[in-house]
Amino acid sequence: MSLHDGLRTGAITLTVRRWTRPQAKVGGRYRTGGGLLEVTAIEQVPARAITDTDARRCGSSDRVALFTAIGVGSDDDLVYRIDQHPARRAGDLADMAGRERLAFKADVRKLKGLGLTQSLEVGYRLSSRGEAYLRLRGS
Repeated sequence: MSLHDGLRTGAITLTVRRWTRPQAKVGGRYRTGGGLLEVTAIEQVPARAITDTDARRCGSSDRVALFTAIGVGSDDDLVYRIDQHPARRAGDLADMAGRERLAFKADVRKLKGLGLTQSLEVGYRLSSRGEAYLRLRGS
């Protein structure tokens, strides 16, 4: 599958870039070969925070392949993590994950009770604690 196809189908939900300064902004809409994309979250993180799961969400086989493609030489290099799924409704996320909506929503409420997610005006996002948990798990 090409990157543009992955963007169009929703298989690619994250991108990681090694920029000297941000080239995108939250709320920005960008026309690509994969269609019109809206950036919903961007953060600068050390490369060590990017997992193999993140790399697969970017369309790469693993973090080594992703880092080779974007020129990351060290886990200390800073990269920009740009995500499209925060602020999506639980029902939409359930559909994307192929899960039953009520059970998925119940799981999201459990995660919120543990402090791993945050409710937004519309939808949810991982909390700092949730992000840290995923980094520790390596997923």
